[in-house]
Amino acid sequence: MIGMRKRLEMTSGWGRWQRTVWIVCLGFIAVALMAHKGAAQEAAKQPITLSGTVVNPAGTPLVGAFVSVSGAPLGSLTNASGRFSLPDVAPGKVSLTVSQLGYHTLTVDSTAAARVPVTLTMTPHPALLHGLRVVANRFKQRRESTAFSVREWGRRDLVTSPDNNMRAFMEGTMGLSLVPCPASAFSDVCVYRQNYMFQPTVYINEVPVLGGLDDLESYSPSDLYMIESYGHGAEIRAYTTGFMARAAKTDLRPVPLSF
Repeated sequence: MIGMRKRLEMTSGWGRWQRTVWIVCLGFIAVALMAHKGAAQEAAKQPITLSGTVVNPAGTPLVGAFVSVSGAPLGSLTNASGRFSLPDVAPGKVSLTVSQLGYHTLTVDSTAAARVPVTLTMTPHPALLHGLRVVANRFKQRRESTAFSVREWGRRDLVTSPDNNMRAFMEGTMGLSLVPCPASAFSDVCVYRQNYMFQPTVYINEVPVLGGLDDLESYSPSDLYMIESYGHGAEIRAYTTGFMARAAKTDLRPVPLSF
C-alpha cells in the first residue's frame, strides 16, 4: 500500500513537472512570436529606396524628369534610361510629383515598397514641345551662322553627365583648362589654352554676366538646359530650364551674335 502511494506521488510529481515544462515552453514560444512580430513591424517602418521609370505615353523613357515625394526635401532626376531612385522613403502610401519641360506636371498616389519599382507616365504638352523645337532650331541656326568653332551640349548631356558641378563639367566634358585669373580680372577663373590665358565672355540666358565663369560655377549641370561654347571657350552661353520654358511660350528669337 505504501509502495502504491509512493508510485502515485511520483506519477503526480512527474505530471506536475511536465505541465511546468509545457508552460515554460509555451511562454518561450509566445515571447519569440511577439519578438518576431515586433521585428517585422519595425522592419516595415524602416525607410526604403523607391525606384522606378518615367515614360511618355508611347513608353519611351524620359531623361531629366524631376521626381519627388510630397513632404520630402529632395528629389531625383531620371537618367538616360528614364530611371529614378529616391532614398529614405517611408514605406506605404506616398504622393509622387513628376515635372519635365514640355510635359504636364504629374501628381499621382502610389505605394512605396522595397524592390517594387513604379512606372510613371507623363502627358505631353503639345504647344510647349512645339515651342521648344522651334526655339532650339533657331539657336541651331544661329550657331551655324558663325565662322567660329562652336560646340553645344543639350539637356541630355547635362543631366547624364557624371560631373556634379559646373566647374567639373567645364573641365571634364567641355575640355576647358581652368586656372586662376590675374588679380586685375573681373573673374577669379580663366581659361588657359596654347600658352595663353584669357577670361571668357559668359552669357547666362542671353545676358552677359560680369563675374564670368564665377557666375556660371554657381549652377549645377542639371540646372541648365543647354550650353554653347564659341571659339574654344572664348565665349560661353548657358541657358537654364526656366529660361527655355519661357522661350518656348513666347516664341523667342535669339539675339544675333556680334561676331
